[in-house]
Amino acid sequence: MKVICTRNNAEFELVSKDGDDITLKDLNSGKERIVNCKSYERFYKEVEEEVVEEVEDLEEEETEEEVDKEASEDSEEEEVEDADEDAVEDCEEEDEEFEEEPEPVKPVKRGTKKAEAKKEPKPKKEKKVKEPKAPRQISPLKDVVETIVKAAGCTIFVTRVKGFHTIKLDGHMCMAFTFSTKGIVLWLRTKALDGLNIEYKTMKHMFDARISLTEDNEKTANLIRKCVAASVEYQKGVNTRKAQKAEALEAARQKKLEKEEQKKKEAIAEKLGVKPKKAAKKASKKVETPEVEAEALEDEEE
Repeated sequence: MKVICTRNNAEFELVSKDGDDITLKDLNSGKERIVNCKSYERFYKEVEEEVVEEVEDLEEEETEEEVDKEASEDSEEEEVEDADEDAVEDCEEEDEEFEEEPEPVKPVKRGTKKAEAKKEPKPKKEKKVKEPKAPRQISPLKDVVETIVKAAGCTIFVTRVKGFHTIKLDGHMCMAFTFSTKGIVLWLRTKALDGLNIEYKTMKHMFDARISLTEDNEKTANLIRKCVAASVEYQKGVNTRKAQKAEALEAARQKKLEKEEQKKKEAIAEKLGVKPKKAAKKASKKVETPEVEAEALEDEEE
C-alpha cells in the first residue's frame, strides 16, 4: 500500500506492521524507516495508487489547458493589434488625400508598459544666510556716567549680568547703574542722598534708591554729577570708619598679646625664685573704639 507523509508529501510503501512499530520504504531512495503507531496516524496517510495516478493526470490536463488558453489569448491580442494597425493605416491614407497632417501617434500595444516620465530633479533650496544683527544703539547717557565716575576717582566693574555695572571706590562699591537703549538707572543708597532735593524710588536692596534717566541734556548730566559726588562722599566716610575700627581691633589684639607675654615672664620668674624688676609704667593712650553705623558694618561686594 502507498503511504504519503503529510509534512513533506514524500511517498512511501507500507512494508509491515508489527505491533506499535510500522516499517515504511521510501520510494525515491529505497531506504526503510520504522515509525511508531502514534506518529504514523498523525503524519502519514494511506492512499491507493490509482487515486494518486488520477490526481497526477488531472494536474497534467489542467496545466495543458492553461498553456492552450494563454496561447489563444496571445493570438487574439496579436489579431486585435494587427486590425488596429490596419485601421490606422487606412485612416492615414484618407487624411493625406484631403490635407497634409502630422503623422498620427501609433497606438501602444497591449501588454507593454508605458515609459515612466523622468522626474526632473528638484532644485536644491539655498540656505538662508542669517544677516548679522546690527549692534544695539545704547543710550549716550552710559558714556556720560562713565566719564563722571572716572573723573571722581572711581573704577567701573563689569558684572556677569548684561547691562549692569558697579562703581567702586578703593575696592568698595559705592553705587551702580544699569543701561539700555532708552536710558540709564542709577542705583544709590538713600543714606547718601539724605539732605539732597532729589526724587527717587525705593526698593529693598543694599542700593535701595533708584533714579531713572532718559533725556540727554545738561540738566541730566548735573544730576548725575550730584548723585556720584554724594555716593563718593558717603563711601569715603564708610571706608574711614572701617579703617578706624580695623586699627582699634589691631591695637586691642596687640595689647592682649603683651599682657599674655608679661604673665608668662612672671610665671617663669616665680619658678626660679627671682623677683621681677618693676617695669617703668609707660603712659598708654586709651584707644577709643569709634562708633560705626550699621550701614558701614554691611559686607561690601568685592
